[in-house]
Amino acid sequence: MNSMRKRERPALPDLTSAQSPQAAAKPRKLRVLVAGEFSAGKTSLINGLLGEKVLPSHVTATALPPIWLVHGRDRGQIWIDKEEVARPLCDLAQLNLEKARYCVIAHGAPILERIDIIDTPGSSDPNMPMESWQRMLRYADLVIWCTNATQAWRQSEKAVWDAMPQALLEQPMLVVTHGDRLPDERTRARLMRRVQREAGEVFPTIRLAALTDAQDVAQIGREIERLIGQIGQPSGETNETVAKFVRERDVIAFPKPRMPVKPRRLRSARLIKAEGAELPEVTDAEPLILDSPLPDYPPAEPASMPGPARALWEELTAGHAFTDAADVLAHVEHLLDRLDARAADEPEPAYATRRSTP
Repeated sequence: MNSMRKRERPALPDLTSAQSPQAAAKPRKLRVLVAGEFSAGKTSLINGLLGEKVLPSHVTATALPPIWLVHGRDRGQIWIDKEEVARPLCDLAQLNLEKARYCVIAHGAPILERIDIIDTPGSSDPNMPMESWQRMLRYADLVIWCTNATQAWRQSEKAVWDAMPQALLEQPMLVVTHGDRLPDERTRARLMRRVQREAGEVFPTIRLAALTDAQDVAQIGREIERLIGQIGQPSGETNETVAKFVRERDVIAFPKPRMPVKPRRLRSARLIKAEGAELPEVTDAEPLILDSPLPDYPPAEPASMPGPARALWEELTAGHAFTDAADVLAHVEHLLDRLDARAADEPEPAYATRRSTP
């Protein structure tokens, strides 16, 4: 038995609490929580499982709360405040992080017909408190832990995993991401032997994957389905807010006007004060009450596709946190090499040739 399981664990959400008779009578979809350290490739893995880029994965997107993905039409989405009140969400980039506890987004990906996926902030992200992702553990039935191949399974990751609730330690999976950044098969084999030796007793399933390889991502998806097939009774707590969102309406994007809006001339605050009138009060959006029928919201506009150069840059920097100027320049030089190779119709150089091997 691994020594990490023997040590006393810090108090975290209790996942063994009894379910209500109503929840037990109606089985629900299992929930897979994807966790890991900052820049471990969690969001890139989830986008791969969904089949398209649904969640932002660039560096500035790390300052997001947990995102709960459910199956539904037209990408409806809401955000949940600290009082568990659901509100419409138009744009993740405009989300107030001080008020938001987590978001719920509906998407039509086939995998979401069988499971829910919860994306969490990095456990080592300096911009996000630990409790922002730890509070979501109570809702999980299975945890997928992502670790970067260039520095896989660090002591800081072991410390976090040592505090995991017991109910989530039965069938976890460790995904060693960014396998394409390793230079050759010999390095990959050496890395996997070390990870298996140090984490094999904790993780019954360990897989190395290149997140840019569709076959690798598909293999991870099959492993997830195999693991959830072995789970009998869900251990995660019920969440009525998410259940109502899925049950009552799967399209929540932004309210449409109740009546045609006539254009009006805007006046500055200085002119309003000069006329002796009071400025209009600016308040937050009214809470979205899920107990009542929801209005018919229009579907969200699909995101525009990036150009070839920008798409290549997003591929090279997916899940990567830049640490210094030299790191940025190395990526830029490799981007130029790839573009030159494409223009000359030559084989594209491997990024691993520019990095030191672990």
